[in-house]
Amino acid sequence: MSVHIGHILESIDNDRLPGVSVSVEVAGTVNHNLLQWDFFVARTGVRTNTQPITEIPRNKIGHDAPAFTDDFYNHILIEPKMIDVGNLASNQVHVINIFNGYFTQKTLSGIAQSNSTGINASGLTFPSVFGALGSKQLALSVTTEGPATIDAAYLFNWLTPSDDAEAYVRGVRLVSLPYQAEAPWSETLEWLTVLITANNGFEQRRRLRTSPRQSYSGSYSIPPSELARAFNLTQGWKFRIWGVPIWSEVQILGTVDSGQTDIPCQVGTSDLREGGLVVVWEGNNSMEILEILTIGTASITLKVGVAANYSRPLLCPVRSAYVDGNISRKTSGSYSMLNINFKVNDNISLPEVAPQQYKGNDIYFDNSLLTGEYVTDSVTSRDDILDYSTGLTSRSMPWTHSKQARTIRLRRQGLPATWELRKFLHRRAGKLRPFWTPTFEDNMVKVSTGLIISSIDVRSPGYASLVPYRSDIAIQLKNGSWLARGVNGIETLSGGDLRLSLDIPINVESDTVDKVSYLTLQRLDTDRVEIHWPGNAVAECSLPILEILG
Repeated sequence: MSVHIGHILESIDNDRLPGVSVSVEVAGTVNHNLLQWDFFVARTGVRTNTQPITEIPRNKIGHDAPAFTDDFYNHILIEPKMIDVGNLASNQVHVINIFNGYFTQKTLSGIAQSNSTGINASGLTFPSVFGALGSKQLALSVTTEGPATIDAAYLFNWLTPSDDAEAYVRGVRLVSLPYQAEAPWSETLEWLTVLITANNGFEQRRRLRTSPRQSYSGSYSIPPSELARAFNLTQGWKFRIWGVPIWSEVQILGTVDSGQTDIPCQVGTSDLREGGLVVVWEGNNSMEILEILTIGTASITLKVGVAANYSRPLLCPVRSAYVDGNISRKTSGSYSMLNINFKVNDNISLPEVAPQQYKGNDIYFDNSLLTGEYVTDSVTSRDDILDYSTGLTSRSMPWTHSKQARTIRLRRQGLPATWELRKFLHRRAGKLRPFWTPTFEDNMVKVSTGLIISSIDVRSPGYASLVPYRSDIAIQLKNGSWLARGVNGIETLSGGDLRLSLDIPINVESDTVDKVSYLTLQRLDTDRVEIHWPGNAVAECSLPILEILG
């Protein structure tokens, strides 16, 4: 056995025994062939236990990240907390879900209600015990009987006050006159446009109102049996919100059964709206206002089924409105007549669908003049006169050329045609959007023969010298179709005839041309349009239009 003298290196074991005297003896054997050591270390002395070691305190600032458990557990969940019934025209039922998110039992001692007249609560008895992670429902039936404004609050009182929570019901009750309006019935649409006219007559237009203001004016005949109800309605609800059936858009339905939600009807030709209201009417005491859930291609689906059976009722949209001004009532003691002006609250602008275009603007080839009637044109220009009343006057006419004004009358009959009229008016948006239209006159006499390709020969005395700025024409063919073309050049022929170079070839035979008219760019000269409904689904309106510089 070989004995070697050496040292023990410091280790963690030595660090753990501070101040302890240790004597060490190392013994081992050496295998010189394997170059390995076998040894052991022997220690003697007294050990002192220093555990546990005090940790050096450290403070760190951070945030508690929200987790799934924070959303659903250890508090009370009430859903929904806000119920908006909108314009209430029929009874509605809404459900409030109450969830105990604690892992222990909770007790709801009661619900304190305020401003809940006309709302019936059911589904819970108090005290109501909710098991751990348990849920229950509270049903609220909102009826049409009650204050005009719905502003109810429900305070859920738990045994633990920190769990108390509130839910609210908001809305407006509507009342409708149950009487059908008599013809004539009138409607007004009002846009708002800022018009900026330059010194030379060119103009810019800016829209200030996204949707037109809509109003209706009508007369309602009251039979003797309804005098008391009509009197009370007009006296007690005059200053509140009304549900006004739009009798100008009425249509006749087939049989409608109680509970029916799908109502076959004409869609796309009246102002039926998803989420809007509709009336099913068969008489003064046989009617109901319902909410539209969805609109299909040939039917509407109601949110709640009809309450009664109807054999052949009328259907029309209902608008939310208030009475504008006074209600006029004429009475003989046995019969009465109400005259009411309504201003609509839920105004919208109809979706715009661009018609045929010409040079970036709409173009219409519809001669809308009433058959057998005349229109009056007014040629206008800006004329500035300086007059001191003591001598000669000075005049200035800064416009580059005159403008022509005209009032046209439009007459349409039937829901599809009257709806197209309404879309045309919404597309115009008052004075905002101009459109091209022919004069529908023989402003030029066609003298071309044979095939007309890129030019047309016409006779129009004074055109080249007086109105060369009229560089757009409309060519009507004998089949009734129209071709809109720009005039790129004017050539004077022998005999005074003119050859007009066209911007786009027309490739038609001359004997197929019926008329050549000027094509004018015009706009409505008013932001206020009145539609007169004399009855039988007929709509009439007079529109002042003004030619503008392109």
